[in-house]
Amino acid sequence: MSRERTAPATSVLRPIIWIIGFLLGGFGLLFGNTFFIAESAIPLSYVLTADMLVVGVLGGLLLRSRRRRASSAASRHPRPRVASGVNPLRLRSPKWRRRQKQRSEADQRVESLALSEPPPDTSQQDPSSLQHEVPPAAQAHSPAMVTPLIVGPTDQTSWVRPPLPSMVITGTQENSSFFSGVVAELGWEVRGASLRGLTHAEVGESGQDALGVRWTPERDGLLLAVADGVGSKRDSREAARRAIVQALRLTHARPGIPLEHQIESLAKDLGAWLKQQRYSAATTLVLAELTDAADGLRLRIAAVGDSEVWCLADGTWKCLYHRRTGGETEALPRYARAMCREYRLSRGAVVVLATDGFAAALDGRSRLATELAVRWATAPTELSFVNDVAFHHDHHLDDRTVLAVWTGER
Repeated sequence: MSRERTAPATSVLRPIIWIIGFLLGGFGLLFGNTFFIAESAIPLSYVLTADMLVVGVLGGLLLRSRRRRASSAASRHPRPRVASGVNPLRLRSPKWRRRQKQRSEADQRVESLALSEPPPDTSQQDPSSLQHEVPPAAQAHSPAMVTPLIVGPTDQTSWVRPPLPSMVITGTQENSSFFSGVVAELGWEVRGASLRGLTHAEVGESGQDALGVRWTPERDGLLLAVADGVGSKRDSREAARRAIVQALRLTHARPGIPLEHQIESLAKDLGAWLKQQRYSAATTLVLAELTDAADGLRLRIAAVGDSEVWCLADGTWKCLYHRRTGGETEALPRYARAMCREYRLSRGAVVVLATDGFAAALDGRSRLATELAVRWATAPTELSFVNDVAFHHDHHLDDRTVLAVWTGER
């Protein structure tokens, strides 16, 4: 409120102060020149030329300082790129803020209803007559259950789960995407989803995440990769997809080379390609290889940046790779040195690769982690998986990309 009232006064006083300063400076310069010419034998033209040089230098320094302050402010608060036909003020308009406040208040009312109302006593009722009653506010904001639509006679036991293609590469370049499949040789279930964040969707922009998976039957393993384009660079979505394609190609073609050396080769290739295309781009990358061994599972990880790797085993989440520097995001191709990890996992574990738009909310003790520990104990259907990745939270609005593998018991 106070900021809106003082802004007009500041805008009026500023030019007045500038005019007064220029007048005082001009009078001072005039009197100084008169005194200087009277006391010396220097011609008037020389004095005026020196005055013009001084004024030009001071004006140039002032203009340079103003440009520096403007560029610094723009780097701290970058203006989003807006597609044609979209109002950029919509993100922070009073109407938008009121709508967000109403949503937050409605969510709080739903939570208070769920916490304040005791569960009904059903010990004396017939189980067949029980009906679950949901408050109207909760009905408006609770997620719909994802159930299969059956439109004809079918035997559920005969449903065939689709096999995983030999290679899948997708992302949020144009819109959200997801896939699922089964590794028939090992009985592993694979789910992948890349959802465009609300910060990009509000202004009509494409997402900047990408993911990929490749099955290598000769090694009984999966190559998994997740990339998150750096939002401050305009072409990062192309870099993310290029990193996924090259990571799967190089690792599959050179199986004996450690993953960290694969990342170094990838960084060189990506840097040369970006220079050739004249792109301004950078991307994080997590590359993992999950193989089946005689004594369990072997997971090798090589990563650059703040995307993460998690494991769900026995109802407990464990972070296998996590790196957030708090400053500049480490990203390819500038940062080519990967952080490497290697783990032995028991069969039945769930391995999850995710960008920070999802992983930031998955802290092992968060509400999301608690819910997913139950929901993801077994492989969900692909639509249920997408529904879980698209959880609602007012502070997590970035693109979300998740690649999960349910290894199962062999």
